[in-house]
Amino acid sequence: MGIASEKLVEGFELPSLSKKVTLDKMKVFSAALGKSIHTDEETAKKSGFPRPLTQGLMYYIYVTEVLVRFFGEDWLRRGKIETAFLKPVFDGDTLSTKVVVNSKHLEGSAERINLDVSCENQRGEIVIAGTATVLVP
Repeated sequence: MGIASEKLVEGFELPSLSKKVTLDKMKVFSAALGKSIHTDEETAKKSGFPRPLTQGLMYYIYVTEVLVRFFGEDWLRRGKIETAFLKPVFDGDTLSTKVVVNSKHLEGSAERINLDVSCENQRGEIVIAGTATVLVP
């Protein structure tokens, strides 16, 4: 098998990432939206948030970055992910990813790797969670 498949046993945790969310990063990521709950404090407060809210896709990408770094082209060609956004993320939060092998099985001449994925903030609250799967030749 391609990636050192023998180490990808159930419970194996892929190398994680930790990233601090800043308003500057949020503004760059959400610039196309203009003045919004993701870039402007006044707009966020009018919508019921204490301050600008990080766009969910921003931290979804943090999780997929782990998968791309580990599986490379296999992830890009044969990977799938499903997630749910569970808690809001704000400027100043530090997010850490967690990707763990759930199971694996042969699928033809390749191996299907199933993973549990999540991202949590500095308070240990899970802000996004789901599953991913990749077919590794």
